[in-house]
Amino acid sequence: MTTVSLNKQYLQCVAFVMARLQTFDQSFRDYELKHYQMVQQQTDSQANWERSRQNYLQLVTRFETLDCPACYATVHAALTTALTEYATVTAELMQVVTTPQQTTYQAIGQRRQEILQSILALVSQNPAVASAS
Repeated sequence: MTTVSLNKQYLQCVAFVMARLQTFDQSFRDYELKHYQMVQQQTDSQANWERSRQNYLQLVTRFETLDCPACYATVHAALTTALTEYATVTAELMQVVTTPQQTTYQAIGQRRQEILQSILALVSQNPAVASAS
């Protein structure tokens, strides 16, 4: 093969890879958008859950101050404690389930963007390669 045909073949490969990079990047952006929308829904759901939890705790507090017959005092105290503990444990469980690894995701996303920019800069620095893509 001649140098010209090797160059042409290489530039065709570069064009092919750059086209696939654009397709891959677009599919990732589409996925990221869908994920962001799901996170927004989850955030709204978490806010609703927190309001519900606060309302529940207020109910438990009102229940705790309720006048109860002496024969139920022990049960009332135990029930109040159990209701409060349930709310606490549920909140802890919700925290574990919903704690996002946001800082890790942002760091990796930043690194991904930097790599993509370096690829595009590398391609654009070489006019022949840039015109092929």
